[in-house]
Amino acid sequence: MWIPHFGYILWLKQGENIDSEKSTKDNSERIFKVQIFLEDLGRRDLKSSAFSLKDNVQKLQTEVVRENRQDNKIETPFLYERNEKGRLSNIKCAVLAKSKEEAVAYAYNSLSHLFSLITFLDGAPLSIWAISVGDEKYKLGFEAKPQNAIPSEFVFPMGMIFGKRFRSILSLYREGRVSISPFYRFFCFYKILEGVFERRVLLEEGDSYLKIHAKNHPELKRPKRKITAELLTLAMVKPQYVSELKDKTFAQFWEWIRTKHRHLIAHTFPKEYTESEWLDLDNFNLYVEFTSVGNITDLVVRQIIEDELAFWDRLAKLNIVDLDSEWQ
Repeated sequence: MWIPHFGYILWLKQGENIDSEKSTKDNSERIFKVQIFLEDLGRRDLKSSAFSLKDNVQKLQTEVVRENRQDNKIETPFLYERNEKGRLSNIKCAVLAKSKEEAVAYAYNSLSHLFSLITFLDGAPLSIWAISVGDEKYKLGFEAKPQNAIPSEFVFPMGMIFGKRFRSILSLYREGRVSISPFYRFFCFYKILEGVFERRVLLEEGDSYLKIHAKNHPELKRPKRKITAELLTLAMVKPQYVSELKDKTFAQFWEWIRTKHRHLIAHTFPKEYTESEWLDLDNFNLYVEFTSVGNITDLVVRQIIEDELAFWDRLAKLNIVDLDSEWQ
């Protein structure tokens, strides 16, 4: 079962007050309480980390720029808490902000830069597992965490032998699906699209058969896919991209991806961009951006692979190819 990547896109309401409309429409500054839960990546231990903490400790963060205020330095206390095993497990703070998104971005950006420095100094990664945020004015809470899908039945694929091209494509897809990084996920899926549309690595073998047999077998053709509203909903694409992407063909989508997002992944410090535009993997808004774009790219790539497998199945049923010998 396909599920969208966790990327602080889906916020679940917490508590008895489930009416979030007032909180969403209120643009006044107020207190939001943010809690960031960590994960020990080495042991896959949730609400934990690779760092021990003797006592819960409170620190002051004083050098974070707040765009909506004239004073650039605001003292925001961060409370570092440990779990029952003595491991650093979560971090809390109270933020003055106009929305839960602004509060979370402030806390995330502040702590991610710290995590990057600590990871470099110690070598042990500090990774965020989930975030909760509460609007104190409306007593309303939200939580974003990885969601469990309905379990799929495990079956062994029978009678499918893949050549090197398909194996390479499928390995990239698997790498993208198992990664917790939206940037690496996008990179894997982008490289598949590059192989399909720029180099036609996945398609050129089928193209050769198509040229020879299309005249005698008019039904032998690949579908011309478009980005549908259903696909955009499933990917939880950011609202500003819905109208821009809807009804684009997959080939047009490739051009859109290459123009809008490729440069940051392929060239971290591109010469044609200013320093302020360089890729900052600690930036919350960029994290959400690549999560959203990665989800729709994931689904497009998945459909392309499914279509090509179906195309080869038709070749086999028409006795044009012998898959057992073709893909050894």
